[in-house]
Amino acid sequence: MANQQAYETTWGFYTDTVDGASVSVSKRRRTCHDNPNGLRDGGPQISVLCSPDPKPEELQFIAQMGVQRVFTWLTGDSAHEHAKKDHLQAIQARIQGAGLQLESVGHLGLGKNASIILGKDDRDKHIAEFAEFIATLGAIGVRLTIFTWEATGKVFSTGKEEVRGGAVGRAVDASVLEQLPADGQTYSDEALWENLQYFLTKILPHCEKHKVRLALHPNDPPIPSIGGIPNLIRSKQAYDRVFAMANHSPWIGMEFCCGCWLEGGDKFGNLLSCLRAFSSDGKVFKVHLRNVTATLPAFAETYIDDGYGDIAAILNVLNETNYCNTIILDHSPPFVGDNTGSAATAFSVGYMKGALRMAQYHQTKVDARK
Repeated sequence: MANQQAYETTWGFYTDTVDGASVSVSKRRRTCHDNPNGLRDGGPQISVLCSPDPKPEELQFIAQMGVQRVFTWLTGDSAHEHAKKDHLQAIQARIQGAGLQLESVGHLGLGKNASIILGKDDRDKHIAEFAEFIATLGAIGVRLTIFTWEATGKVFSTGKEEVRGGAVGRAVDASVLEQLPADGQTYSDEALWENLQYFLTKILPHCEKHKVRLALHPNDPPIPSIGGIPNLIRSKQAYDRVFAMANHSPWIGMEFCCGCWLEGGDKFGNLLSCLRAFSSDGKVFKVHLRNVTATLPAFAETYIDDGYGDIAAILNVLNETNYCNTIILDHSPPFVGDNTGSAATAFSVGYMKGALRMAQYHQTKVDARK
């Protein structure tokens, strides 16, 4: 496949003045000019997922995209070891050595814990583990973690669907999910609301003590229930109820998932107006940016610039509401020949940065005319 570097070098459009084999790489030069192309300090910032034990090449790739913040998830059998203070401090030092900041850490076994969500007999043990994890994050200066009210710990799909250019994205057909049988006990909405109230009452004092915020991600897909378990967080009203039951604590907010909002359509709430309201109130701790082809009952995930969601309008709302937390890429189809997902990440980050920078540029012009 042709690429820009081959176009410029191998194909003879330019050449070094010395034998390429003997060319040394100079240190980056200091510039005497400010860079006008970066995102404004104090405004929205892009964050990119890194592995819980990142290699130098992974962090270098993120830095080359002009991103300064990263987040990670602790998953699988290694999550317990990776959640220890010594390990988190070691990877934090590695990340900082690459010129990056670790802004949030999620723990899949705690942030999507069936015992906590379903109110099982051992939930207090898991809540205590969550509290210990929060204390560890606070001790190393990481101020955000994520949780969902999804007892299975899964994001459900029903297959894959072809999107732009023959790419393959996650697909969901709600009629299929609605037919899934219950796996054991069924639960009512109110039972899960009571369990959420119990969890927040127990955990929020630890968040306040250690200065670590909780961001609640919605259920995906946002349909009433799957397999006998309700999906509580599927509307703007659900978030209102969560914040009210927490007495509007500053330590509980939302991971505003644009993909889920787009999937739910009007039943979830108008994306732009809800984003504006929650961001203005300081309740958006992180934004998940994703695009889909349609609302439920059936949709596919597609490239960030290919769905029905207006990404530029979303980013403009964040800019206008003085949002100063992070925006992350959510699910995206891979590009052909890219087994790591790096191409899709770089493409999406570039699109997000460009749209944000343009919103900031126009805001500067508007402010200058006032």
